[in-house]
Amino acid sequence: MSSRPSLPLRAKIYLICVVGTAVPIFLLALLEVARNDYGGKWILLTAITLITVPIFVFLPSVRSLVTIGDAFVISICMLYGKAPAILANALYFTLLTLLLRGKHQTSAHRVVFNIAVAVLTVGIYGSLYDFLNPNRSLSLEDIVIPTFVIAIAYFLTNSFLVATAIALTSQLKILHVWSKNYLGLSLDFLVSASAGALIVYFSNFHVIAPLLVAPFVAAIWGINKVNRAKALEAERHLRDQEQLYLRTVESLALAVDAKDPTTYGHIRRVRAYSMGLAKLCGITDSNELMAIETGSLLHDIGKLAIDDYILNKPGRLSHREFEKMKVHAAAGDEILRQIQFPFPVAEYVRSHHERWDGLGYPDGLRGEAIPIGARILAIADAFDAIRSSRPYKLSYSLEESINLLRSQAGTQYDPKLVDLFARNIGELERAAQEAVKDVPELSFRKYFERDGTDTSQTHPHIKTLGMISSTSEALVLLIEFCSSAARLLDLGDALPILATRLLQIIPASTCVFFLDSGDGKVEALYAAGQSADAFRGAAIGLGKGISGWVAAYRKPILNSNPRLDFQEARIENCETLTDALVVPMNSEEACLGAIALYSDRLNSFTPEHLDVMQNVATHITMVIHDAQQRLVTSDARFFTDPVTGTHRIVYLAATGSQLLSAAEKEQSPLSLLLFQISGLSQTIQLYGAPVCNAVLHKTAEVLKTELREIDILVRYGAHSFVALLPGVRFEQANRLSVRLTKAIRSSISPLIGSRHALPIDCHAVVAGYPGDGSTIYALLERAQRLLDQQDTSPISTEQKDRNILEFPPRL
Repeated sequence: MSSRPSLPLRAKIYLICVVGTAVPIFLLALLEVARNDYGGKWILLTAITLITVPIFVFLPSVRSLVTIGDAFVISICMLYGKAPAILANALYFTLLTLLLRGKHQTSAHRVVFNIAVAVLTVGIYGSLYDFLNPNRSLSLEDIVIPTFVIAIAYFLTNSFLVATAIALTSQLKILHVWSKNYLGLSLDFLVSASAGALIVYFSNFHVIAPLLVAPFVAAIWGINKVNRAKALEAERHLRDQEQLYLRTVESLALAVDAKDPTTYGHIRRVRAYSMGLAKLCGITDSNELMAIETGSLLHDIGKLAIDDYILNKPGRLSHREFEKMKVHAAAGDEILRQIQFPFPVAEYVRSHHERWDGLGYPDGLRGEAIPIGARILAIADAFDAIRSSRPYKLSYSLEESINLLRSQAGTQYDPKLVDLFARNIGELERAAQEAVKDVPELSFRKYFERDGTDTSQTHPHIKTLGMISSTSEALVLLIEFCSSAARLLDLGDALPILATRLLQIIPASTCVFFLDSGDGKVEALYAAGQSADAFRGAAIGLGKGISGWVAAYRKPILNSNPRLDFQEARIENCETLTDALVVPMNSEEACLGAIALYSDRLNSFTPEHLDVMQNVATHITMVIHDAQQRLVTSDARFFTDPVTGTHRIVYLAATGSQLLSAAEKEQSPLSLLLFQISGLSQTIQLYGAPVCNAVLHKTAEVLKTELREIDILVRYGAHSFVALLPGVRFEQANRLSVRLTKAIRSSISPLIGSRHALPIDCHAVVAGYPGDGSTIYALLERAQRLLDQQDTSPISTEQKDRNILEFPPRL
């Protein structure tokens, strides 16, 4: 029995019972030997027995012994009775266990237990021999049958006493321990009993016959031990090969498991469920069990033939994608048949998606026509999938999973197997949890390739942009904004405007921009609309949830359950959002993140909406890419407009708030002037960009000449300028704007020259702090509205300049 720091209570009680029974038997034997004269012959045999103490075979798997001394103890019992044999065996095992304790660190309670077992064993088989041969006849015909009885009694008594101790200590089943470790040792006990009978038979001829027979006994025992050692070595080699085989199979299964980062541990749990259910079914055939175990490890090997983006796609698969997914069962069968397993692994793998009602795949098998192993795998695989969180679903509790499994019994699964599985779920669940306990996650799982396939292939039937006429005007404005002013803004300024415009185009309740953080996650940088505050600081792992999957595989998702995002990012109070449309922001180098639109109505997004979002995402990606580039470099060109030499609008966002804070603190005025040069779009079309750039450059020169050093001048959009004048009241700024407008018109007039047909003109408006607003954005919004209200003739036939910055509503 195995050594442990402390014995369980049941093992302690068992030890006390065994020792308590052996002690009186030993004392009675000692008393009987003291009262009767057995002569010196039994002492001679006892001495020979003790000499053989160092000759034994130690079985480390169960920490038990097979010894040559057993034959001499049996001969003492057959010649002189059980009392001298009990004393001889007790003395023999005392010396033997003390020797073993020094070599194998045997504990004190094990020494006491071994001696007690030695006493009880001889007491039992000695009593049986006395019953069968009461006169102790030494004739061959009188000792043959008792010898076999001694062998059987010795084997059963010794093995069951020790197996019970091991089972109670290790909390295993007694019959399991006995059959696994001791059943194969029965021949050793028969050899020992036969050798003992041989000694008894030859003792008829002379007193020293046992000495003469001893070499023959040793030879018989030795031959048996050599054969036994060879058998043990062959058995150990077979076990090692089986373990190597299973490790190889498991490694192959990990190749499949590694394709899906969300199913780590799945194959180990399925193996535990499958093997547990198989044994509950009464399956004992080793080949059948090996087929089920191997099939549980390799049941998804056919997924090697399936695209990653399909395996990990959140939400429902399209019909085309599901048809591709169904191929994995037949593909697994084809792969495994090449290995030529000696058991029906390939058959089980092929059929593990068949249904009890015949509606499964790939062959449409029905009822018991489905192999039993495949039916077991189907339940184990499905139950673990129900219990686990996947990209396309949330996890279920144990009770919910069992109820769902029961609801599909008789239609999808074998009803008898489902009932057996459910009734033993406690034991099966413990085995599954133990199977993945302390198993380190493979380090390469954090590296998985992002698929750069053209996303247009995901939805081949998407319609064109022209089909959404109701949003075409807003869509054009948004795209023009992305192409001009937005690319001059930082993300804090651009994203609120983009989100507002997107919510006007797409029927969504919430818009969230998820950006790749560079550490395996996408983070919500900005959110607008319903429950926007709940997304602050939210992060989703790449490949997880909906948005993480979209960013990882660079493919869009249409009408999926947003709870997958909410659970992954631990976002609360978003129960009303029931649908999601998420598109990737793909640049040439990488995916920058994802744009997620959530709706409070089911199936509110159409393929046309998806097409719009994919088109818009390409423009928004450029805006975000430019903003990120400005953040990672301090080069002045990102803050200076190359055409006019003035600051870009991002400079206003950085310094304008400081000037407003100073004005508020000092209670001083501040004015914002907005200048727009109209007619430049037609100028570009007629005479090209150089003329337009010359007009803008000259305008900037006039403004820089007239403004003070403390004033801020920035280029705003494609055709406008903004000047921020600290300490200047509204009336003063208004007079200045009139003077500057005249100066600009006068300075650009020579540039027009003979091109009198060009409708180039300058218009200016003023917004003052604090009357027209308390923030830069509020002042700009007020100025833009004033500019829109002006009569911009002679440009009445031209559309208003669409490159003017748009701002979200004031709170």
